[in-house]
Amino acid sequence: MEKIIFSGTFDPFTYGHLDIALRASKLCAELIILVLENKDKKTLFTIAEREKMIRTVIADQNKIRVDSWSGLLVDYCANNDVKTIIRGLRNELDYSYESTMALTNNMLLPDCETIFITTSPEYSYISSSAVRIIAGYRGDIDKMVPPPVAAAVKRKFAYI
Repeated sequence: MEKIIFSGTFDPFTYGHLDIALRASKLCAELIILVLENKDKKTLFTIAEREKMIRTVIADQNKIRVDSWSGLLVDYCANNDVKTIIRGLRNELDYSYESTMALTNNMLLPDCETIFITTSPEYSYISSSAVRIIAGYRGDIDKMVPPPVAAAVKRKFAYI
């Protein structure tokens, strides 16, 4: 495959996200980590801050680039000639949601397919929501997010 999109809000980018990105990058010539603006979510970080954090984390990965988008994912795919979307799965709940999204995306853009990758077991408990909640109580998030992300989250919650 030439290009694959790994999209999400990534608020913040976790070790689970990184795991999926690194594994997905082995399947293609170029992996695009696409930071999405979701108007239904109140985010901790701006889209620019999320992009910057991810760029810092993946700086040594020459097959991965970061971009952002505030429209429909399938519109980005159509505009950028991307035919494959990667989605990470932690559990059955993720599958239920992601399979519905995959079917919807395929209905909107029939040439685009979604591939699911299960998160490595050591990261299966991690979610961006959990990171934000734990950080809000000044808990230890260092095993959940890469160091540059942990520093940014701690600054947001003013505990470094």
